Amino acid sequence: MIVERTLKWLLSIVFIAIMYAYAMFQGGFVSWFLFYSVVPLILYAFVIGFFPLKTIKVQRMLSVERLVANEPLQVTIHIRKPIFPLFYLVVEDRMSLKLKIRLHDKTSSKAIFFPLFKRHLTFSYEVKSLPRGEHQFYSVIVKTGDLFGFIQKQTEIILEESFIVYPKIESFHWELTKLKSPVSHMKRQDMSEVVGIREYIPGDRLSWIDWKATAKRNQLVTKVFEQREVYQTLLMFDDSKLSYRQRSLILFERVVSVTASLIAEMERKNIPYSLPFLREKNENWLGALAKVEAAKEISFAEYVKNVVENYSKKQLRLFIVTAHITEELVAQLKQLSSQHVPIHCFLVGATDFDVRLLQSAHVSVHLIPSQKGE
Repeated sequence: MIVERTLKWLLSIVFIAIMYAYAMFQGGFVSWFLFYSVVPLILYAFVIGFFPLKTIKVQRMLSVERLVANEPLQVTIHIRKPIFPLFYLVVEDRMSLKLKIRLHDKTSSKAIFFPLFKRHLTFSYEVKSLPRGEHQFYSVIVKTGDLFGFIQKQTEIILEESFIVYPKIESFHWELTKLKSPVSHMKRQDMSEVVGIREYIPGDRLSWIDWKATAKRNQLVTKVFEQREVYQTLLMFDDSKLSYRQRSLILFERVVSVTASLIAEMERKNIPYSLPFLREKNENWLGALAKVEAAKEISFAEYVKNVVENYSKKQLRLFIVTAHITEELVAQLKQLSSQHVPIHCFLVGATDFDVRLLQSAHVSVHLIPSQKGE
């Protein structure tokens, strides 16, 4: 690099010398015009060789703060340069490979300007259909040089930025209303079914008072309602490497999206649930789902077996989300059904054979299309 630059400078000096000798011996307007036209450009190349590109300031701005999978992202690059004139300026934004392959065009994150004395420059590009997960922007590459290409300079401006793309939460019409909301104890009263009456106890609600019985007995009487058990919902999804070995990972993305949508729906309806995939007690489930990959070494059936062993079957309800049904999984679910564990399977991209297998294990099947809109 140093040898190449030295040779270019030597050639520039020789070129100036030749132009000067030509003007001296030839004389006339044309020869001296050529000499005085070329010398400033050579001197500019000399000066730009010492121009500090680090004085150029770059700022990256994202179009949205909360990023969701499969939605586009608009990125805007703002450049502020010194007043020193530059014939051209090439700016390129560097990012992780997962983002780069989603660009509208491979060169869309690169722009070329001819700013001269202009100080503020801006360009934008779009990342289409953001992939779920954690992504990074690394730096911005800035290049410039002289008009003849004798001098070319480049610098890397570190502009690291990490962000998380969350799974898309969709609206499904799932029948979750049969599950009761949590209360301070494991049972709650079903306000629709009255099974008897008792004397009024201070603290009872006015709406519980049976006014007809009160009038007959001449004392306050309260209705007694039927009590029903509240199930603890255990939610698991298939992130086994074996389930997607010969299948598209698009199915896995769909499984993650359905899982996130289920949790959001249960939270909205105050349904108690447990998420065994969380590593820490207070870990944010949406952040965990944003980063999860299909990397579990054991089969999904074995994972279900290992997790359920740690729970009491008495008040357990099992929700599973998967796109791959195996005989091993069906056998495990059939065993749990025989222990009176209600099981709901949210099945992505199902076949009729898969549905029949699950129904034979007394599993409630909820069919989810492999692509939204199917």
